[in-house]
Amino acid sequence: MNDTLLRLSDLRQLGLEGGVLLYLQDGTVAKCRPKFAAIQKKERKNGRLVNVEEIVPFATIFQAISVVKRNNLVIARKFVQNNQSFLRLSGVGYHRKEKKREV
Repeated sequence: MNDTLLRLSDLRQLGLEGGVLLYLQDGTVAKCRPKFAAIQKKERKNGRLVNVEEIVPFATIFQAISVVKRNNLVIARKFVQNNQSFLRLSGVGYHRKEKKREV
């Protein structure tokens, strides 16, 4: 079962590969980057609306992620079991690379 759970290292790898969106529980959408997530926000500066990216570390946003998508493919979805929430890989769009171990 641990093979099907999304980890922080998977989010970093997905950020390297690009094109990944993180849908949060509050309805906001964040872009997945190699070291952080970026949330687009509009702020008012000098009387004008300006698009601003808010940088959020993966560790702080991880519990709020409900769906991970790339190119309209669901990579991972949140599920709850025994009052604990997990992100389960769907098996489509991303496969974890196995590390080669020397004996």
